[in-house]
Amino acid sequence: MADRTLGEKELGAMLQASRDFAFQLLAEKGKIVPFGARAGESGDIEFMRVADEESTDPLDEVYDSTQAALAEQAGEGAIIAATSVAHVAVEGGIGEEGFDRAIRIHVESDGFSRMIFAPYRVVQGEQKGTATIEPGKMVAQEAEGVVFAA
Repeated sequence: MADRTLGEKELGAMLQASRDFAFQLLAEKGKIVPFGARAGESGDIEFMRVADEESTDPLDEVYDSTQAALAEQAGEGAIIAATSVAHVAVEGGIGEEGFDRAIRIHVESDGFSRMIFAPYRVVQGEQKGTATIEPGKMVAQEAEGVVFAA
């Protein structure tokens, strides 16, 4: 097990980087294949994937495989924090704005696990083929650890 852990500020930076990367992928590719982010003892954040945009694997399987790969690295002591990121549809909407889509970001480190939903909507631009991502307020909830399961 690693000797260092990330503090709240560093985990917040990891969450923000994961959200920003997901929104960037949405803007560029129009979709998100689940991915992860990991941090070693240096605290540097590195994104990783087990499948690319061309994958035909079910997205739930890609998400599970991403978490399994991160859990293996955590078990080896190679990482001290991780995020698992996927796109979700939200029945009934999130927040007062009623966003019906969100990026789900599971933020974990040893002894810490939160599921964050980053809602958004796609706003079509005036010119054909242009759109922007309008983010909503993130919503956090307790979650059981998977990558750093006790």
